[in-house]
Amino acid sequence: MFNEKEKASYRWQDVYHAYFEKESIYLFLTKDKAFLLPHDVLENRNEVTTLLEAKLGSERCTKHIKP
Repeated sequence: MFNEKEKASYRWQDVYHAYFEKESIYLFLTKDKAFLLPHDVLENRNEVTTLLEAKLGSERCTKHIKP
């Protein structure tokens, strides 16, 4: 993950959980810290969903809506 001021990298095994909501994906690094990935800024939401499910496994992914 990076922006104009910072750059950070994380290992997949360290990601806590991914929650798929109607408008966004919440990618939690810990129980209290998450990245918000709004669907409207993702080039291909289905590819992102597939990648997260493959890397995290179904036990660390919760879908509140169908992606």
